[in-house]
Amino acid sequence: MLLTASAFDSMLYSLFLGMVLIAAGTGGIKPCVSSLGADQLVVVGMQNRIGTYFTAFYFSINVGAISSFIIIPAVSERLGYHYAFLICAIVLVISIIVIWIPRNQYYQPPLQGSVFTQI
Repeated sequence: MLLTASAFDSMLYSLFLGMVLIAAGTGGIKPCVSSLGADQLVVVGMQNRIGTYFTAFYFSINVGAISSFIIIPAVSERLGYHYAFLICAIVLVISIIVIWIPRNQYYQPPLQGSVFTQI
């Protein structure tokens, strides 16, 4: 298959966009979600359970990652990549909805300035 220059440029831009989105998701969302959960334990007086919370949180992250290495290749082999990526997209949308629906009930500690100004 012969790629034209414009098709190659389009693929290159898509690659970089995907890498930026992955970096933003990994570096920006995951730490915020884990901290949001830990803040909820402080409100209900369960500070002594924060270690257990983080253990369960990262355990579930790793179970999801391991199961995706098993399920997604099997689906892509049997049904095609469209369905494999569709499963990922559906799970992502469900997770966003689960976090977003009770957003008014979350405890959000008051802002205390920037970490960078304290250096």
